[in-house]
Amino acid sequence: MKKLLCMLLSALMLLSLAACGGSDGESSDLGEQSSVEESSEAVAVELPDVKGKTEAEALAAIAEAGYTNVKAVPCHKQGSTAGTVVAQSKTPGAVYDKDDMIIIQVSNGLTPSESAKTEIADPLLAAREELSQGANSDYKPVNYDNMKAIWLSQLDLIPVYYDYENKTQRTEDDFAAKIDTIMKNIKDSGFNTVVVQVHPDCDSMYVSKYYPWTDYINGNGNRDANQALMSENADDVTAMTYGNTSLYDLMPLMIDAAHKYELSYQAWINPMRACAIPEMEYINDSYPIKQWYNDEAKSSTYLFKTSSRIYLNPAYEEVREYITNVAVEIARYYDVDGIHMDDYFYPSADASYDKAAFEAQSDYTVLIDFRKNNINVLVKQIYDAVKAENKDMLFGISPAGNINTNMNALGADVKTWCSVAGYVDYICPQIYFGFNHVTVPFDGLSQQWIDMNTEASVDMVLGLTLHKIGKEDTYAGGGKTEWVENSDILKRSYEWIGQNLDKVDGFCMFSYQYIFDPVTGERVDYTKTEVDNFLPVMQGITWAAE
Repeated sequence: MKKLLCMLLSALMLLSLAACGGSDGESSDLGEQSSVEESSEAVAVELPDVKGKTEAEALAAIAEAGYTNVKAVPCHKQGSTAGTVVAQSKTPGAVYDKDDMIIIQVSNGLTPSESAKTEIADPLLAAREELSQGANSDYKPVNYDNMKAIWLSQLDLIPVYYDYENKTQRTEDDFAAKIDTIMKNIKDSGFNTVVVQVHPDCDSMYVSKYYPWTDYINGNGNRDANQALMSENADDVTAMTYGNTSLYDLMPLMIDAAHKYELSYQAWINPMRACAIPEMEYINDSYPIKQWYNDEAKSSTYLFKTSSRIYLNPAYEEVREYITNVAVEIARYYDVDGIHMDDYFYPSADASYDKAAFEAQSDYTVLIDFRKNNINVLVKQIYDAVKAENKDMLFGISPAGNINTNMNALGADVKTWCSVAGYVDYICPQIYFGFNHVTVPFDGLSQQWIDMNTEASVDMVLGLTLHKIGKEDTYAGGGKTEWVENSDILKRSYEWIGQNLDKVDGFCMFSYQYIFDPVTGERVDYTKTEVDNFLPVMQGITWAAE
């Protein structure tokens, strides 16, 4: 009887399969149905909020939700309990692919100084494939014949990196959404290029084996009003924020958002300027700059100090190589469209900075000539290094606007860069002055730069600023109150550019936060009149090539 029943059931199953499989298309549908069911079983559920849980509890909760790629990294966090989670990279309550990397930061219970002496655990760097020179040479940079750029500085981005309400680095989703708004605002305002500060103080806003993660991702606004949101004590703020790794890689999110809106993405670096002197204590001992600082001989040669800040000394080949690695690492591992070098060279003419290096050589008898040569060797080295990674990536420099200051105090040989090929693709002098400035009025100084730019391969991009709007210009002489009394200075600046398009190849505006609130994306009130005056003129500038 049982055998008969089994035969009848088998026959029924065969008839059923035959009915369902009458055509190839129907058979494929069955396969697709099976795949969907398998895929739905693999999709994770909402990501739990594990902040405040122990590391073991957090890992168990995330695993139970179906996520398989979770990394726990140690961090120091003032007021936290050792072994508990203080932040997570992705947003609680959202749903992600089960294989997406989720990073949780776990308090190590150490002071910032103690934490700096421990081994770095950065899963983002550990996951990065080692690449060789030219690995990114197939990337086709997004660049325009005429640059219409805006600077996006680290001070613009501090409240975008850091969630002051929750006192943690923003989650990856939150950061990406705010960056998307920023890039859309930039595009809608008429710009085609964004210059993003990614290496301001010998730190990084990207995965690096040479430099520590920036303290700005953890809210260090020690040069910004945001500090008041954390603490009134600047030393406390610095200690809280230095020395931790990032919850995610910031750079791809910024690049993707820029390219989404067809913006060229220039990675802005400050090669020589390092951290403030008190901050060095909190940089991990594994980084070269900290090792040099701890080395009695190199701390007074490879590095030099002002009253408040540490600088790298480009007189030494090893230091120049270390600085060049900034550009190499960015160009090799990221789809940036160019490297943009800022105006921090030698901070002044103080002869004590590099006394030992100057006295150890015999090629130069005048200190400023020695310094200009050091910078020229460095600039040429960075230019060649960028081109070796991708020949179509741009390399440009934005020096201070005053030509004499560059040449005679800062060691920036702008005359060579503007007259000899192979140093820069573009020069972007910071013409941060009104028309009534007693020594360097906008129109006169712009013309001096144009006249100096005799190398056809070097584009002339004029830098303008919004930060003086409504403020006295202390060193402007008779033009001291020009920015207070007028609201059309930038309008007239763009009109001047529009009248000289045969000599000017582009412009760059400092900076985003003076037009839009970086967090809300809304227009800023106190600059509105000046911005409304110049935007139509700026947007109307068109070169023949366009």
